[in-house]
Amino acid sequence: MADNLAAAFLEAAGRHKAKTFFYYETDGVSKTLSYGEFIKHAMAVAGRLSALGVSPGDRVAILAASSLEDSGLYWCIAFAGTILAGAVAVPLNESAPEAELKAVFEDCRPEAIFVDGRTRGLAALAPAAKAKILDLDSPEIKDIVPAEISVPGSGAPRGAGPQKHDFPFLNTIGRQDVAVIIYTSGTTGMQKGVMLTHGNLLADVEGIAGAEIAGEKDNLLSALPYYHAYPLMGCLIAPFLIGASVTLLPSMKEL
Repeated sequence: MADNLAAAFLEAAGRHKAKTFFYYETDGVSKTLSYGEFIKHAMAVAGRLSALGVSPGDRVAILAASSLEDSGLYWCIAFAGTILAGAVAVPLNESAPEAELKAVFEDCRPEAIFVDGRTRGLAALAPAAKAKILDLDSPEIKDIVPAEISVPGSGAPRGAGPQKHDFPFLNTIGRQDVAVIIYTSGTTGMQKGVMLTHGNLLADVEGIAGAEIAGEKDNLLSALPYYHAYPLMGCLIAPFLIGASVTLLPSMKEL
């Protein structure tokens, strides 16, 4: 497997580009998103982050709903785009008390924050610095993918969109580097940031694949919010790298 999560995402997209990754609903209409389409969105988001000045190693917070319908879809695109930009993803609980969110922002000092319609106002809790705000409910994200972007490994013609060589930092990020910071209070107290490296996450995937817990023929049901490490691994990272599919619940009442 690759030496970092970004390279692993690109390789998996190249292997399974035509396969459905997400099954989801928008306003009651069933839809699908292929591996190739997903990575195109993520690459475009990575480009947007880079254009805003986000550099490899910078922290990018994701403060948005993630567990239902297409809100989960765009949350996952924001996460993958952050990883492809070489940044450190910081998934946050959008329902946490404002005092806790303020403390988390002051601790991680994000260069950019993804929000949605429910959480736009909460971005003001971040330190009065230079954090860039990206709204997952805006056309800036939902309509960000130009037609010419090509999926790695798809045999795209010269002059097509971003390819692996457009991510030169991939050769500088190793398994020892931090990929994600998950904030958790454990059993009590204020939330603390747990630093998960690229190696941590890739080792999980290797273990899941090796034990045949999930495989290419599987379709996993996503019901939990992605700011927890368990659904982040079990219903995004591992399925994508293994070649499985994921179904997003339309609502919890349908579980």
